[in-house]
Amino acid sequence: MSAFRVSAPVADALAARRPVVALESSVLAQGLPIPANREAAERMSSAVERAGAVPAITAVVGGRCALGLERDELERFLRRDGIRKVAARDLPVACAQGGDGATTVAAS
Repeated sequence: MSAFRVSAPVADALAARRPVVALESSVLAQGLPIPANREAAERMSSAVERAGAVPAITAVVGGRCALGLERDELERFLRRDGIRKVAARDLPVACAQGGDGATTVAAS
């Protein structure tokens, strides 16, 4: 199994050589209060789409680096269910421990 997972919309965009914009998840899971975090996620993704690119919220999900979250995963991150903050220096440990983590800008 790969240490990375790419969502279908992101994989399709990359295969078609369309632009993809990585978006951190820490601001959603730790930085903003509920429900402002949901609104921010929607606004960030919409802005990227309006600019003609595909949004890819980054995170560690089940110990794998994820480029693009599935809807249920995003919901879990918005609820903050056991989500830790993951900076670039934390990526190897977060993946090895197999948990979930919201990525900072540096880790994205």
